[in-house]
Amino acid sequence: MPDTLALTCDLMSRPSVSPADGGCQALLAQRLRTLGFKIENLRFGQVDNLWARRGESGPLFCFAGHTDVVPPGPLEEWQSDPFAPVVRDGFLY
Repeated sequence: MPDTLALTCDLMSRPSVSPADGGCQALLAQRLRTLGFKIENLRFGQVDNLWARRGESGPLFCFAGHTDVVPPGPLEEWQSDPFAPVVRDGFLY
């Protein structure tokens, strides 16, 4: 399994229902530190986030995203467990 797919599956398999992130922030911080990023943990209300910076000068390039999701609702309405990633017919679900 390619590294990017493995990381994506690892993140998807964590029950990260807001405000809990299921350890996603820690995983991302660890992976980014190994690439030379300085990590700053941020908290907004009950939600954790992080700021990762590599280098000390600009220009600054920023990605914005989130690691938590809304509650999945009744699991019987899903075709598969929303926190159990699976590749079917070449697509990741």
